[in-house]
Amino acid sequence: MPKLWQTRRERREAATTRAGAPDGTTRNRRAELIADYRTVFGTPSGQRVLADIARRAGVMQTSFNGDGPDATAFREGRRRMALEIIETINADPDTLAKVAMDGNTEELFTDDF
Repeated sequence: MPKLWQTRRERREAATTRAGAPDGTTRNRRAELIADYRTVFGTPSGQRVLADIARRAGVMQTSFNGDGPDATAFREGRRRMALEIIETINADPDTLAKVAMDGNTEELFTDDF
């Protein structure tokens, strides 16, 4: 069963292993993009922005809206985008609840998930 998250060392090893594959160029670009997300959102300013995005997107709330399916779809799209950012930086899913509750995104960037 694949892991939902990895340590930095595991990500580096996986990226190095994939680099030799025929489509290694695409995988290298993806690894670089992930590293860029972690660099940007790993700064104190980036962590504040990420916490604000998570709060505004309602990542810990239901997307259902009694005003109809269009409103629900809109809310889910906004929520999903915030989750995509968090998944890209490879955060521990359990940490997401703490981020949404207290706005402290620092735990998203630890190696010991």
